[in-house]
Formats: sequence, C-alpha cells, structure tokens
Amino acid sequence: MKYEETRVAIVTGAGTGIGLAIAQTLAKSSHAIVVVDINRARAEDLAANLRHSGSSALAIHADLSQRQDAEGIIATTLEQYGHVDVLVNNAGIMDGFTPLLDMDEALLSRVMGVNLEGALWASRAALRAMLERGRGVIVNIASIGGFAGGRAGTAYTVSKHALIGLTRSVAWQYGPQGVRFELHQPWSALLLDDEKVIHESTPIQPLNPALPSWRDTLVLTFRHGGFQGPQETA
Repeated sequence: MKYEETRVAIVTGAGTGIGLAIAQTLAKSSHAIVVVDINRARAEDLAANLRHSGSSALAIHADLSQRQDAEGIIATTLEQYGHVDVLVNNAGIMDGFTPLLDMDEALLSRVMGVNLEGALWASRAALRAMLERGRGVIVNIASIGGFAGGRAGTAYTVSKHALIGLTRSVAWQYGPQGVRFELHQPWSALLLDDEKVIHESTPIQPLNPALPSWRDTLVLTFRHGGFQGPQETA
C-alpha cells in the first residue's frame, strides 16, 4: 500500500489557532495530516501549504456537531490512507460566557455537539480502526474550564468537564488494548485575527489538578499568569 508506512494524524479545528499549530508540528515530524475544519477555505489553504512544504495532507470540511460529519472524517481518512495513527480532537467553540439562566437549548446543543459529541463520535470511529492494528493515539484538547467553574459560561464548562470524563473512561476501557489516550490542557490560548496573543489585566494563578495516571502526557501550565499562544500549546 502507498501509505502503509506513513503515520497519519487527524486534527480537528485545524484551520487556525491551536489546531493549526498542532497540524504544523505533526507535519514536521513526518505525519500525513488530515486537516479538518468547519471553514472549508482555511482547511484547504493549510492542506495546500503543507503539501507545498513536502507533507502529505488532505482537507476535510466538517461540522463536528453533526455525528455523520464526525464519523465521516474517519471514513474519508481510511479511504485515503488506509489507517489512522493519531486523532487530535481539538475543535471547540465558546458560549459567550452565558450563565445558566440565560442559556437556551440551542446554545447548549451547539456547544455540546462540537465540544463533546464531535470528539466522542470521531473517537469511536477511530478507535475501531486503531484496535484492529493494536495501536494508536487519541488526544483530547481540554481547558481550564474543565477543572474549574467561573472561567466560561455554563455550556462550555459542562462540555469540557464531560470531555475530561470521556478521556478517563476510554483510557480505562481501551488503554490496555494498545491505544493511548491523552488529555492536553492548554491554559486559555486565544487568538485575534492578526494572531496576537490576548493577555488579561489580572493574572490567574495556575491550577495543579492531580492527574497521577497521566504523568506521561502533556499537561501544560499557565505561563507568566497570561495566555499561551498556539505554538506553545502544540
């Protein structure tokens, strides 16, 4: 097979910010990159740039809030490359810092759909393929909002807490079968359109959640009381 020896990585939300940096970093380490984004132009532009730099890359336009799109990412990747080595569930949206009493069903459904359900269905489809080969890595991008309240609105905070629970659950269930699950926690990496990192006026003290079973994974710390840029996260 043409891509039998190629390491294949899928990165959702890869059109900008953290996802873009992760995709570029994996490409530099000789992975073929499946660029997934809801913005078709951004996905295609990044894939074209990666190919221009000598990497194999495939662009997929997808709305991760839709189960068929989340599962379709894996199906398309398997059709193109024959296997999946890495899935990075990075796609995520905020909720406008909306508190519970102001939150409506549409907002909750949208945020949970992208931040949790998209990762769940994509992971489920990728996991089947990885278990057949006896290896693979699934990475979920968490948030400080998954460990503490008050950092965002209700829907976002709930979605990130649930994503951490998903990671813990599948790691316990399938880790012994050769698939590694990682939880990466960037601390509030936000970007403007001109890619300047946003800093807040009052530094937030870093949290140090006890994750003894994840000491071999990358849990990033809050740097200088400000926000991390995407390259630091990657």
